[in-house]
Amino acid sequence: MAAAFKQIFKVDKSNQAAYTKATNAFDTISGMTQTNDWKASDVRIYCDNDATDDKPGDGKRWQLVPDIPGASKKSKNSKKPFNQAHYWDHLNQIYRRPGSRGCQDDDDTAAQTYKIKDRPDKATDQNPDRETITVGLRCPSYTPSVSSTFTDVPGSNEPEPNGWAEVADLNAADALNAADAFAFLGLSAILNKRNVRIASDDEKAKAGDMEWITPPTKPESGGSKSKRFLAFGASAGEKMKQAASFARQRSKSRAIAFIS
Repeated sequence: MAAAFKQIFKVDKSNQAAYTKATNAFDTISGMTQTNDWKASDVRIYCDNDATDDKPGDGKRWQLVPDIPGASKKSKNSKKPFNQAHYWDHLNQIYRRPGSRGCQDDDDTAAQTYKIKDRPDKATDQNPDRETITVGLRCPSYTPSVSSTFTDVPGSNEPEPNGWAEVADLNAADALNAADAFAFLGLSAILNKRNVRIASDDEKAKAGDMEWITPPTKPESGGSKSKRFLAFGASAGEKMKQAASFARQRSKSRAIAFIS
């Protein structure tokens, strides 16, 4: 974990300020509890693939923001092209970027997080710190394996980095304020329990290479005893799945799964 911490946050774990901020973040996550009080909750998780109405009144969670009464035809939200129109989650009163359909975008989006709200916040009866997470149809099954690549973390619908290459390029100050950096540190901890870690060599680590913590004595058929065996890049996804499966077979850690 020390190598991953330094690669992600650009400082050693001995840096008290950085270490305290990281531990406080994970203490907060571990202290989360389930609640039935929806409006008071901090995080709301949906499995609706960001269902969206293109016409007001269809009842789906994401809808076109209603036109402002008296607005000119040119400025009406309902008349704007999709890449300029504003959509909002009317239940949680949270917005997403114009031009995005969230989990329905034409890419490999597995999940999205949202937290853009009115300023000042008009939802006075809801938690002002609320955020939502949508799990999309493309979200892979993790039963009972581990994340297939170092890019499988929920993305943000705001202009923040959400890939390993971007996080690895952040400076210390920005990394300590990027949610995705903490997500990668958490994923690194999971991988450590499966005998896998980020490469100890700085250049290899920045490139996304990983390695066994304790190299297996008997590799899989056609495999290699090499300490370096896979990468965090999307092009190495299949290699990662095989390696994670191999590590899982030798780990006593509890498997991680998304329950639908």
